[in-house]
Amino acid sequence: LLATVMLGLMVYLPKRPFLIAGLALLIVMLDLLQWGWRFNPITSTELLYPDNEITNFLAQDQSVYRTLPLQKGSVLFGPNVLSLYGQQSLGGYTPLIPEGYAALYQSVDDDVQIEWMASNRNMLVMSHFNPLVSLLNVKYVLSTEPLPYDIIPQEGVTGCDDQLIVSQEPITMPFVIADPGFNRFDLQFGEDVSQEAGDIVVSVWRDEFGGSLLFQDVVPSSELSQNQGRAFFMAPVADSAGQTYVLSLQTEQGEVPICAVVGANGGHQPSLLAFATWLNYRMDDGDVWVYENPNVMPRAFMVHHVEQTTAEQALTRLSEPDFNWSHSALLSEPLPQAEAEQLAKRPFLSEAQVTVTHYAAHQVDIQVNTPTAGLLVLNDTYYPSWRATLNEQDVEIHKVNNSFRGIFVPVGEHQIQFSFQSQTLTVALIISAISLLLATGIIIKEKI
Repeated sequence: LLATVMLGLMVYLPKRPFLIAGLALLIVMLDLLQWGWRFNPITSTELLYPDNEITNFLAQDQSVYRTLPLQKGSVLFGPNVLSLYGQQSLGGYTPLIPEGYAALYQSVDDDVQIEWMASNRNMLVMSHFNPLVSLLNVKYVLSTEPLPYDIIPQEGVTGCDDQLIVSQEPITMPFVIADPGFNRFDLQFGEDVSQEAGDIVVSVWRDEFGGSLLFQDVVPSSELSQNQGRAFFMAPVADSAGQTYVLSLQTEQGEVPICAVVGANGGHQPSLLAFATWLNYRMDDGDVWVYENPNVMPRAFMVHHVEQTTAEQALTRLSEPDFNWSHSALLSEPLPQAEAEQLAKRPFLSEAQVTVTHYAAHQVDIQVNTPTAGLLVLNDTYYPSWRATLNEQDVEIHKVNNSFRGIFVPVGEHQIQFSFQSQTLTVALIISAISLLLATGIIIKEKI
C-alpha cells in the first residue's frame, strides 16, 4: 500500500519534489506510528524495569562476568532484560547468533522447560546448571527455586586436637581425590594467630611436592580468624578422580599456627577437607535465588597447550572428564609451525598475569605478562570482523573451543587490543552517504 501511494504521488506530482518528499515522510511516520504504538510506549525504563534486590546485588560486582538466569517454572528476567541493568547474561534473543556458538550453547543444555523459550536460531536459553558454563565466564546463576549445593566431600579430617606451627620450612601433606572436579579445600587455623604473624603461602601440587602447581595463594595473617575454617577455591580439575595431590604450607617470614589432628600412626597432620563444589549460595529475596560459581573462568586467560579437533569433536571434547579447559584449548585450524613449536606438549596451570584494562562492545584491551608462550583466550564470540593487535602489530585471531577468540602470545609483557572493524558496515555507510548526497543534489536541482 505504501509503495502504491508513493508511486501515485510521483506520477501526479512530477514537478513538486518537495511536496512529494513531505507527503512521503508523513505517510512513513503514520505507518510506523500505527504499527509500533503498542510496542513503543512513552514510559521511563526505570518504571518498566525498576531496581530490585537482585540487580542491586549484581551491580556491586564491577568485574567482567556473565550472569545465567535459569528459565524454568516461571520466566526469570526474560531474554535480554538483564542488559537494561548493565548485566551481561548468557544467551538471549538476537538474530545475529553465530552457528558455532549456538551449537556449543545447545550442547550444554538442550532441555529448556519453558516451551516458547526453547533454544532456536534467534534465542538461546538454559533451564539447568551445567559446570561447563564456568568456561563461558558465568559467575552468577539465578533461579526461581533453590538449587542443590553440589558439594562432594573428597578427603581429609577436621578437628583441632593440637597445633602445627607453619614456618619458612614447608609442611606437606599428600591426599587422594576420589571424584572428578576437585576445586575446593578447607583449612582450619589455630587459636594463637597474631596480627604480627607472617603471611602464609598455601599451595597444591599434583602428584608430588614441587610437581605441577595447581593452586597457590598468599594469605595475610590479618585475614585469618582464630580457630576458624577458611575455604580456598581453585580451577576445577576435570580428571582429578584417583589422583594424588600434595598440600604445602609455609610462611615468607614469621610463624602461623594451624589446627592439626592426630593420625593413625600417632603423627600430626593439618586439618584439611577437600571438595568438588560448583555453586555457593549468596542471597535470595524469596522469589529469586542467587548463587556464585566459584569455578568461573576469567573473560580472558592464558593456556599453553592446544589440541587439534574438528568443530563437531570440540563439542564433545569440552565435556570429557580428562580435558581441563582451564589448561588447554581446542583449535579446528592448526597454528603456524613457528608458534606451535613454542607451546607445551602437556597441559599445566598458567602463571601468566592477564588483566582486562578496558572492556566495551566494540573494543577490548588486555595486558599480558607471561613467562611462557601460549594462547590468550578471550571468551567472546568469534566473528570475522574482529581484528587484534599485539603491541600495535596486527595478529591473527584463531577460533578457540569452537566459538571464541584466541591469539598467540610470546614470552614477555604485551598490550593486546581486540576491535570490531566491519567492512560490510563501512561499505553500507558509504553507500548511504552517497545516496543522501545524490538525493539532496536532485532536490536542489529541481528547485533551481
